[in-house]
Amino acid sequence: MVLCAAPAGAQEKKVDTVVSMTAEGAAKAPGDRELKQIVYKVNPWGTLGSSVAMTLGNMYAIKNILHAKEPISPAEIAALRPELFNGIDRWALRQNPAQRDQWFKISDLGLQGSLLASFSVLLDKNVRKDWTKILMMFYQTQAVTFTTYNFSPLGPSFQSRFRPIVYYEGFNDGLRLRGGNRNSLFSGHVANAAAATFFAAKVYTDYHPEIGKKRFLLYGLAAVPPLFVGYARIKALAHYPSDVIIGFLVGSVAGIGIPALHKIRPKTVQFGITSTEFGTGPSITWKPKKKSFKKLNTFNAVAVHSPHSEVPALK
Repeated sequence: MVLCAAPAGAQEKKVDTVVSMTAEGAAKAPGDRELKQIVYKVNPWGTLGSSVAMTLGNMYAIKNILHAKEPISPAEIAALRPELFNGIDRWALRQNPAQRDQWFKISDLGLQGSLLASFSVLLDKNVRKDWTKILMMFYQTQAVTFTTYNFSPLGPSFQSRFRPIVYYEGFNDGLRLRGGNRNSLFSGHVANAAAATFFAAKVYTDYHPEIGKKRFLLYGLAAVPPLFVGYARIKALAHYPSDVIIGFLVGSVAGIGIPALHKIRPKTVQFGITSTEFGTGPSITWKPKKKSFKKLNTFNAVAVHSPHSEVPALK
């Protein structure tokens, strides 16, 4: 018995036990019969368990941290120095306060619209087949984003940045001086909106790698809803541009990162049984990583039983 290597394109006899993977990640059995495409591996217990734990922690933070901050005192109001803001954030202090309520409602609707729009990825039949996995990952993505907002050093548990509304004198003290106005950094609305839209874009590109560089256009479109939400939050006197930028980065990283953690990576080396003109035996298939999915060279190392001393050389 000897080992020889033959190009994968060589004529082979069909063996029932041979199952290979296409470049797109879809399984193919003998006779090129397509099997179900497997893109993500999701452990329900681990995914849901961690998400529920984060949700409980977030509920605690909302009641005992975010909504429990002391009201802003008159002394703090007297010490405000708007001239110390950088040029970008100072823009939030130059809004029309009369439009605050209108833009506040728009920002809430923008967040809800972003979350609903992300579910449009389920319209794709390939994605829809794995809807339970997708929903579990979506829940985990939002849980991670909200947990980062509540408990990271950049979030309101560690920061007490005044919202822009504090700098506007035309509002009554009940609205202007409440403790929740210490929670400006960073924008949770933008973070959750970005997590949703970038999640949808990432999932679609994972199921359709053939779109290639067009995925960047898809990510560009995914950035529009959270940026609009951020603009609305600035007009609503709830956040500064820097709050929006940080929220956008946090959400987009979570939206792309969580699906990436669950994604199944294609194996470059596979073992199986195959049959060629030289004989039948175990095979080792090597798939070099290529940028293009159109061409893929593979070689099979075949164990061949030969009664002769001379055997074909490696090709």
